[in-house]
Amino acid sequence: MIEFIQEKDSDTFVEAIEFLEEEIRRTLTEAESDMDSNSKAKKQVVVLVEKTIGEYTKYIKHSIEINPFCLKEIKQLRSGRQFWVDWRAENLE
Repeated sequence: MIEFIQEKDSDTFVEAIEFLEEEIRRTLTEAESDMDSNSKAKKQVVVLVEKTIGEYTKYIKHSIEINPFCLKEIKQLRSGRQFWVDWRAENLE
């Protein structure tokens, strides 16, 4: 689990990322992970993954602005973002 930065503004990013990741899990579960035969679910997952990557990117920038020395947390956020970039490349392209 990611150790999120403890700042007031960070709560919004954390909630958005957790919500989006849960929506991806729910959509994949409902589609039984068969994205090739379920184009509606695939489109939804594509949008959710793009939004998730975007939220991670915004959170990383925010984290650097408020504390550029929280390297452990920034590294974890970058790792989380990279997971979705890699997952998208493997599963959606």
